Amino acid sequence: MTRRLGCPTRYDVAIHARCGAQTLVPPGALPVTSVLWERTLDATSTATVVLNLEQAQTECCQGLDAVEPGMAELSVYRDGQLAWQGPVSTTTGQPGGLTIEARDVSAYLARVVNTADVGMKSDTNQDLTALVRKAVVNNLNDRAFSCPTDYPCMVPSLHLENTGVKWTTARTTLWVAYVLDIVNKLTELGGEWYATGRTFVFRRERSDTDRPQAVLTAADLTGDVQIVRSWDDLAARVWATTSTDTTAGITVSEGQSCTPYGRADLLLTGITAPKVETAADRTALVKQLRAQRDKDIDAERAAANTKLKAVTANDKLTQKEKDAQRTQIQHDRDAKIDQLNREFTAAVDAHDTNVTREQNALTTAYLQQLARQALKGRYPVPASLRVTDGAALSPDAPVGIEQLMPGERFDVRVTDRCRPLVQSMRLTKLSVTWDTDNGEKAAVSFAPLAVPPPLPNGAARA
Repeated sequence: MTRRLGCPTRYDVAIHARCGAQTLVPPGALPVTSVLWERTLDATSTATVVLNLEQAQTECCQGLDAVEPGMAELSVYRDGQLAWQGPVSTTTGQPGGLTIEARDVSAYLARVVNTADVGMKSDTNQDLTALVRKAVVNNLNDRAFSCPTDYPCMVPSLHLENTGVKWTTARTTLWVAYVLDIVNKLTELGGEWYATGRTFVFRRERSDTDRPQAVLTAADLTGDVQIVRSWDDLAARVWATTSTDTTAGITVSEGQSCTPYGRADLLLTGITAPKVETAADRTALVKQLRAQRDKDIDAERAAANTKLKAVTANDKLTQKEKDAQRTQIQHDRDAKIDQLNREFTAAVDAHDTNVTREQNALTTAYLQQLARQALKGRYPVPASLRVTDGAALSPDAPVGIEQLMPGERFDVRVTDRCRPLVQSMRLTKLSVTWDTDNGEKAAVSFAPLAVPPPLPNGAARA
């Protein structure tokens, strides 16, 4: 049976307390004037509904009094099927109506500061998904800060799929950042994410080995459909560097230079690689080593003083013998203290050397992976499908609304051009609008689907 996008006969909204613990406004209770909802790749999607309160029943309006941003959640239903869900971010009252803006469940992660150990060093392989799991699950379940644990009820619905890009969980420093920022940083190395309903998805990027959700033609896209090929999108070699105008850093490149295009370089600058050790970590370690050295020195001095007292109290020794033994004891003490100082300095130097080596290895692997990610889909000059404002999927398009998920592969065939396009694309955004006068419009954005390249040293595919 061939699926169709179709034309919904109605849209309804419902409002619940977070996690559905209490229904504040049941589905269909409030007249809906207009709806806008999205599904977005690697970004938090939004929804906006406008309610007609002049036609609403009194008891439903009373339920709106309990709609508190951050505590209430909006659900959007398309012909009775849940299409979008997420926490309310803003409510705006106007004469005869109410506008409710909401964000998908990833917005919860944008308000949580990481307190869990999340690693980024390059010496032990862990899939990026394991790091995402740590960042999300450990923080939402942190009893010291999350009351109750998993307060947004996201953990049971997480969909985490290995990306094939491996990194390590070893890290000596706490990664202080919002959890969603950590997910975005990891996404730069590989993988993709989106949220739908209560489900937060982090997975590998789709490639030409994945089955397409549908084959779309120009007839399935209403409005002005443009095929764009731009020199600005071309890159045969990508350079990534931590250097700045005033400081030297590490620079790597991936790709090729001898191409029919000549040189087609892309430069990634302003990159800050994850740190193996912070200044505070080093200070704490040096303080610990120094404390141990001082303790050993104090013990050596105490032992020497005990020996000196014993020599002084020994009446069997001549004064000359006592002086000689005292001199030897003091010499041995000073030599031992010098040795302890040298060992302290050597330990600090060895630590700094190891950290520098580890940092250079981490930075190099990190830059290589960023460069290879940036190179995807840029050679030869890629074709992109641009659907202008007002254009949308036709109701007869052979795809169900449930298939229009960010990152999924769609094969697009546009042959009524002087230079046709037959290409595998990935859906980057779905933006759906509906109102009582014009019905539904489902606008889509696509980007080229690239075959993942091999990974650099320091990372590996499963």
